[in-house]
Amino acid sequence: LPLVELSQSAIDRIVAQVPGGVRNVQDIYPLTAAQEGILFHHCLQTEGGDAYQTSALLGFDDKAALDSFIGALESAVARHDVLRTSYVWKHVDRAVQVVWRGVTLPVEAVECGDAENPSAWMLERFDRARFRIDLSSAPPIAGFYCHASKDKHWLLVLVVHHIALDQISLQRLIEEVVLLQGGASQSLPPPVQFRDFVALAQFKDDRNAQSAFFRSMLGQIDEPTAPFGLMEVRGDGSGINKATKAFDESQTSRMRRIAQAHGVSVASVFHFAWAIIVGRVSGCSRPVFGTVLSGRSQGATASSARALGMFINTLPICVDLRQITVADALRATHARVLQLLEHELTPLDLALDCSQVSRELPLFSALLNYRSDTTGDESAKALRCVGLEVLHFDDATNYPLMLDVDDRGLRIGFTAEAIAPIDPERICALVGTTINSMLDRLERSDDELVEQINILPPDEWEKLIHGWNDTRTAYLKDKTIQEFFEAQVARIPDAVAVIGGEESVSYQVLNARANQLARYLRRHGVETGAFVGLCVERSLDMLVGLMAILKAGAVYVPIDPSYPQSRISYMLNDSKPTMCLSHQRVGEEARQALARSAPVVDLLADCGQWAEESEANLACREIGLTARHLAYVIYTSGSTGQPKGVMIEHRGLVNYTLDAIRWFGLSEQDVVLQQNSLNFDLSLEELMPALLAGATVMPSNSLFGLSESCDPCPSVVHLSAAHWHTLVGEWSRDARKAQTQLAGVRLINVT
Repeated sequence: LPLVELSQSAIDRIVAQVPGGVRNVQDIYPLTAAQEGILFHHCLQTEGGDAYQTSALLGFDDKAALDSFIGALESAVARHDVLRTSYVWKHVDRAVQVVWRGVTLPVEAVECGDAENPSAWMLERFDRARFRIDLSSAPPIAGFYCHASKDKHWLLVLVVHHIALDQISLQRLIEEVVLLQGGASQSLPPPVQFRDFVALAQFKDDRNAQSAFFRSMLGQIDEPTAPFGLMEVRGDGSGINKATKAFDESQTSRMRRIAQAHGVSVASVFHFAWAIIVGRVSGCSRPVFGTVLSGRSQGATASSARALGMFINTLPICVDLRQITVADALRATHARVLQLLEHELTPLDLALDCSQVSRELPLFSALLNYRSDTTGDESAKALRCVGLEVLHFDDATNYPLMLDVDDRGLRIGFTAEAIAPIDPERICALVGTTINSMLDRLERSDDELVEQINILPPDEWEKLIHGWNDTRTAYLKDKTIQEFFEAQVARIPDAVAVIGGEESVSYQVLNARANQLARYLRRHGVETGAFVGLCVERSLDMLVGLMAILKAGAVYVPIDPSYPQSRISYMLNDSKPTMCLSHQRVGEEARQALARSAPVVDLLADCGQWAEESEANLACREIGLTARHLAYVIYTSGSTGQPKGVMIEHRGLVNYTLDAIRWFGLSEQDVVLQQNSLNFDLSLEELMPALLAGATVMPSNSLFGLSESCDPCPSVVHLSAAHWHTLVGEWSRDARKAQTQLAGVRLINVT
């Protein structure tokens, strides 16, 4: 066993799992890095099927053709070690693959009955979400056939685990079986055993060189590239939808001509285009995505294109799109792809460790798989000669977004795979538009920047410019949010503005209290543009403090008192507030963190200190406040694992608030439940539109703040996706109570 180090006891445990014992063990060797990753996902899925199973649906003219194919498949299994392999990972220090000398190919007949579509029935029954191959036993392949009586032909589903064969290998296997069917076994070259590739991978395992390369490419990347916000890369392949498009012969010819003129490959053209798309939909100028490398360009494997096994590897590639021309970026991408090929056997884990992104987060969530195969048409003709047709190939990945490119010579096709609700048809449209826009610019000039490449198809441009973005409306762009509030105070001074616990406060009283506190803040050093922390429970005090900060010309920084102390401290250290507002109901740890950051004013205990201040409004002009000043800084979850402060100006808040009043249909008769954390921007959607519409705000620390006895009951409730699902759950448990609580309530699902 030259490729693996095992103790005698470990060997004994492994051999004991093989039928026939040591006489049936041909070899034991370790897994490649890519196989270890696939085995990880196999073990991660403890129920249902397996995301890393590939299936092929084959159709046969008659039973004789089917039997002939199965017999030839058994011969192919005997030829290739990878098809006689089991995998052992329990009770060993490191997982190994065990090659058996002899195996029985599992082929089972099934009855499709009166299925309207036998092909669809077979694919669904042996779908990766339901059927699971036992990797602890060889071979990692199984067949199931049925007689489709309605179509008068036979169907065979071949299910192969990706740990043994990649898609190219599965295609090669079928082609080899056809040759064996035709009696051409003598013309087949000796099989290249997968153990040779494992040995080569060990020989080329230069961790220092690999680390140096990936550090140079990824060392400055400190946040994930997450197109459309997709961050889950441990999926099981379910929920993935596909769409396929193709460039016609003239478009393909144009692409090859322009690529050749710039000294790059067509593969690099697609890598560049995918980088632009992923970057744009991620808001990232140095996007990172995974690229699938064939693994067949290394050493001994290059001598046999027909070798079977799991050769492919997925590695990250980073393309810098900052202030660079299209021509230069394309050539730089090509150079980066060539460099990556030199390190294509690098373990993915090693590459991921070379960035600054925490391993708790995915470095990338999009994938590109470029395949070049000009033998497809010839292979299809050869299959038909023996009464066989490949009806369907199915492959899967754990990544939520993927582009498969099939370069077949005269035409290049591509398939987008995207998890719902991302539309794969839209992804295909982005790819086609991006490549055509790129080629247009390369033909015109070498000086145009990457930023000028358009990725949106015409229908999306029309929707963006004249549909979604047709938001023109007349409003006073030079007023701050508090000036609009003060206008409402003048119009309806006695209307109820806030119901907080046992106390109801009118617009005039709320305005007066906020003015007094604002003047106190100004007198104690809070200047226009200063940051002021606001750490309170949802209450009347929260509304007074928030409006006072704005009226003082300051910027409020919401801090949820329920957050961990470490997160509160981080937000305070990052924003460096001049002062903090809080009250006695906030926990001790939160108050200590506030005290270490800035002077703290208690909205309850200290209220007597500003009771004698003037109740008059502070004129924005007198304190130098304009609509271009910041209104608040709200901390998001943060794509790097640390919160990020998003800065919002008064004019943006005013624009959104006035439009929200129209969309939500708010009026003076409404009571709006304020239930979301002030640290969540949804809280602004509850507060500001209500106050500027003359409605009543009802702060609540409960999830929905609804009870059968509350008076008045809220008429408007904003819900996030999580709240929405919780409410649906409450409905299902107590429908009568839900009907009572929600009678007359407008539920706004903001997600």
